[in-house]
Amino acid sequence: MKLAANTWFAPELGLESAIKLVASLGFDAVEIAGTRENLKYEHSALKRMLSEQAINLACISAGVPFLRDTTHLNLHSSRLVTRKESVNYVFQCIDFASRFEAKLVYVCSFNLELGQTKVEARKVFAECLVECVDYAGKLGISLALEHFPSGLYPSILDTCGLVSEIAGLGLVFDTGHEVLCRKHIGLPIIDASKILDVHINNNDGISDNHWPPGKGVIRENNFREIVRHLSSIGYDKYLSLELANTGDDGSDLSESKTYLISLCSDRASN
Repeated sequence: MKLAANTWFAPELGLESAIKLVASLGFDAVEIAGTRENLKYEHSALKRMLSEQAINLACISAGVPFLRDTTHLNLHSSRLVTRKESVNYVFQCIDFASRFEAKLVYVCSFNLELGQTKVEARKVFAECLVECVDYAGKLGISLALEHFPSGLYPSILDTCGLVSEIAGLGLVFDTGHEVLCRKHIGLPIIDASKILDVHINNNDGISDNHWPPGKGVIRENNFREIVRHLSSIGYDKYLSLELANTGDDGSDLSESKTYLISLCSDRASN
């Protein structure tokens, strides 16, 4: 397994500084939040920066902008115009990923609209996802769904049901989200091809804090069991740190990387 870190953790740093920090700490890849600002970043400059920093672009997160702009971005909105705008936004993220040989774009469901039923929302959500999967496939990009506690698909088991229904759709497993919605942690999946990314973070069991893995209700033995399981089913993609803050001079990010290396070393010795 390879190690990555997501840049949405520190918007005050800016994309360039965030990438340089992740690269300086020796991560294999960086995951970029697909915000409107980042999607406008000059392509040749970003490609040059990634090359100079000797770091790969693992994926584009279309979750962050959808979380911050639920009025205009919602793949299961009851308003057709909003759904179309949302699908087009995912297309932009896919286009962006394709320019940098990133192989993954992932999306989320966050909240139901007032008065919207789950049956209606799931129907239109699935239709939008099919459009996005088809578009991504034409460019050699994979699309995945990340589960979210307040969304239509809060747990990894909920997500698995939808992934089995939509050909080509993968999933992103998030440790913090899973413990919030199920109050325990586990990864009951044996088909590694369905898992396209794994987010590592921790919380207090109440809020989606995105703390370092060593702090919070998820214990070290829980993380070790997840890594062992991933190894046993042949998962060979990224363990990606998704933290709310980097700490002073990147200390939280650095210490969290050391924590993940320890987990992976334990796996290797077993």
